[in-house]
Amino acid sequence: MQRLVLYGKHLFIFFLLTAWVTPQLSAQTSVEREKLEARRKKLQQEIKYTDRLLKKTRKTKRAMMRRYQAILRQVKAREELIATLQEEINWLDADIQRDSLVRQALEQDLQRLEREYAGILRAAFRQKLNGSSWLFVLSASGINDLLRRWLLLYQYSRFRQRQAKIISETRSMLQKRIQRLEERRLEKEALLKEEQWQNEVLAGELNQKDRLLRTLRKDENRLKKELAKKKADSRKLNNAIADIIRKAEAERRKKEREAAGSSASREEAPAMDAASLGFYNLKGHLPWPVKKGVVSAQFGRQPHPSIPGITITNNGIDIQTDAQARVLAVHQGEVVGLRFIQGLHYMVILRHGMFYTVYSNLEHLLVTKGDKVSRGQMLGRVYTDPQTGTAELHFELWRDKDRLNPSLWLKKR
Repeated sequence: MQRLVLYGKHLFIFFLLTAWVTPQLSAQTSVEREKLEARRKKLQQEIKYTDRLLKKTRKTKRAMMRRYQAILRQVKAREELIATLQEEINWLDADIQRDSLVRQALEQDLQRLEREYAGILRAAFRQKLNGSSWLFVLSASGINDLLRRWLLLYQYSRFRQRQAKIISETRSMLQKRIQRLEERRLEKEALLKEEQWQNEVLAGELNQKDRLLRTLRKDENRLKKELAKKKADSRKLNNAIADIIRKAEAERRKKEREAAGSSASREEAPAMDAASLGFYNLKGHLPWPVKKGVVSAQFGRQPHPSIPGITITNNGIDIQTDAQARVLAVHQGEVVGLRFIQGLHYMVILRHGMFYTVYSNLEHLLVTKGDKVSRGQMLGRVYTDPQTGTAELHFELWRDKDRLNPSLWLKKR
């Protein structure tokens, strides 16, 4: 009897370890799965939004480059989505395998526990411990024997209750694992169907991309003329921004010197003031200047999407958004400049200490020079090109004379 009690204790400890360790592993893997699901949903939303913008883009000769760039973004996002789906499928495969091993172990434990429990009952019957407990105790030869028999019956009763509970809980855990396995298999089937469908759509988009590229290559001379015009407009914009910021910085530094007193050295670089520090501390957390949109052109130098050997330099980022979208200030500041640039429409510059944000390609301005604006305040609306049907905001971020990558400052979507 003592041997059976000890063996039962070992089984109980094993059961507790299984019940504790398995949820810990599940919690760790669940975090991984949640990240994959979040990435998948984000990509699906981006693809859906880009597809909506693409449908609104006119099928004209001038809009062909816009359509081609949108298809490129769509292909890239869909390829990333397919890769994410494959990661989820691989995760589910590993999770199913883990659950299958746990299920197998639980089935073996349950069979072993039931065999041991049946053995205990048989042993108890042979020793007449069932149905005649008091007779067994009262037939003791003496007081010491009576106490030993009573203690044995007490331990035996506790042990049987514990064994029955372990068997019940093991059976319950096994049923949950079986249900979880079925859920995981259904999830995997759904993801496999989604992956297959996304691959079919991707194949169609790749064909569309190739057709557009062939058409654009045939019209390369017109594209080069458009590119030359865009570069000229960009130079005008850059010169206007640099001129406004140079004057604004001279004014800011003059005020700082006056506040610091005549003893301050003109050569000494001023420390970051409260306004500058407040803006700097929001790096990576600034709100977007439009509520919805996708980055259609990144910061810096990059190859032209259709003309080989040609590079394009972007001093900010371009955000394609809905027609007549509201343009919002990313942080509180002061309007230090407004300018109309031919081909790029209205531009607004806000000062945030030694930092400046630039919003270009606007119409219907709602601010004037010298205005103090708050974070999220509407500055105007994005201009919508009637010939292409697209609306695109050009957004830049400067620190004094240095151009910064806005994507590093805006919060992740």
